[in-house]
Parts: sequence; C-alpha cells; structure tokens
Amino acid sequence: MDTLFVYGTLMPNCPNGHVLENIVGKFVPATVQGELIGAGWSASMGYPGIKLGQPTDTVHGFLFYSHNLEDNWEY
Repeated sequence: MDTLFVYGTLMPNCPNGHVLENIVGKFVPATVQGELIGAGWSASMGYPGIKLGQPTDTVHGFLFYSHNLEDNWEY
C-alpha cells in the first residue's frame, strides 16, 4: 500500500496530523463520495466518520502518497 485517503483529524495541521508527519510522502488534494456518519469521537470535533459507497456526500481531503507508508502502518 502506498496511497492513503486522509480526511478529518489526519489531515496536515489537524489534531492527528502528527501521525503521518514523520513519513516521507506527498499530500495531494482529493475528494471521495460516500456518506458522512455523525458518530465516533472525532464527530464532536467536526470530523464525522465516512462510509464509502452510495454517494450522498462529497468528502474533501488528501491522497497521501508514500513508498514508506506500509512500513510505518500497524494493521
């Protein structure tokens, strides 16, 4: 895996952006279609969950490209 769609708290300069900041990579603006779900701990911060599939919402974020992503990600 070398590409990750990032939105909400994982975006640069957001509360959890530090998770990706030490991984060499590139952020490119992107959108996905899905349904925003107002549940979970991040929803209270203005970042609802997303269920990909039926396009009821456009979610703005970034594609994060890195050849080192998989080496830095715990499954």
